[in-house]
Amino acid sequence: MNSDPLAPFSLVAKRVGSSKEVVNYRVSRLLKEEVIGGFITIFDFGYVPYALAIQLKGVSSKKEDEIFKFLLESPDTHWITQTMGNYDLVWVAMAKTPQEFDCIFNKMMNQIQEYVFDYKFAISIESTQYGHRYLGIETEDRPEKFLGNNPESFDEKDRQIAKCIWRNARMKLTEISQKTGLPTDTIHYRIKRMEEKGIIKRYRLIIDSTKLEYNAYEIFVKTNRAEENGKAVAEKFVEFARKEKNVEFLSKNIGNWDFEITAHFKSAKELKKFTSRLKQEFRADIKSLEVLTLFETNHPGFTPKEFE
Repeated sequence: MNSDPLAPFSLVAKRVGSSKEVVNYRVSRLLKEEVIGGFITIFDFGYVPYALAIQLKGVSSKKEDEIFKFLLESPDTHWITQTMGNYDLVWVAMAKTPQEFDCIFNKMMNQIQEYVFDYKFAISIESTQYGHRYLGIETEDRPEKFLGNNPESFDEKDRQIAKCIWRNARMKLTEISQKTGLPTDTIHYRIKRMEEKGIIKRYRLIIDSTKLEYNAYEIFVKTNRAEENGKAVAEKFVEFARKEKNVEFLSKNIGNWDFEITAHFKSAKELKKFTSRLKQEFRADIKSLEVLTLFETNHPGFTPKEFE
């Protein structure tokens, strides 16, 4: 289901050599235990991820929790996690333009600035999703570029359908029909059209690796890349990440870091071996490297303005 989150349970059962009823039971159990966080639809309305690593200054754990709760409940938050390392929080917001993000950032800082010691930011310009290969699940690479897509053919009926499948990509056509009043064949046609036009980018299975005894890490890399070899270094990073089964995500950024890697390991020793391979492979390119341990990652669900 990692490679095909919409796969019918009957097809999943055939692939794993089980029955539809057993698959349904196990998926329901994984959802209840929050190992599976859900099945979501990724839309492209031209938003770009802006990530901030925030270091707080001498706050109590209670105050840190209050700041975390404030950011978690912000309508601008795409995802957020508390961390261990040089920074206390990683917060990601979505915006279409730097000016829009500047407004979001200033609004956020007006509320928490007195508690912030330092922060760094990175803007993702392209990324690759490798999926949960560390669990032994083979998936295809999913490269993405943030090009500022602004679809013109997204109307009210599309909006109603999109709001249904946004947080629940597996919602049945009959249920969508009950919620929207639209015929199922119209819903099917419009979903396919949104896929073809790139409004629907992909579907994603959310897994909490910490529930499976893995630790999640965010690795931020600053390189010495010059303009003439920047493309070659980026291609080399993509190839390196592809070979490393514990890497789930790679982002090419602008800002304080050039690359951002999300990886999962069961022990600090495995992480150490990975960073050693990374440093060795890019010994002529890496200027600095920072590793953060991620605690529970929260996806509150940034609401695109197109859904309002």
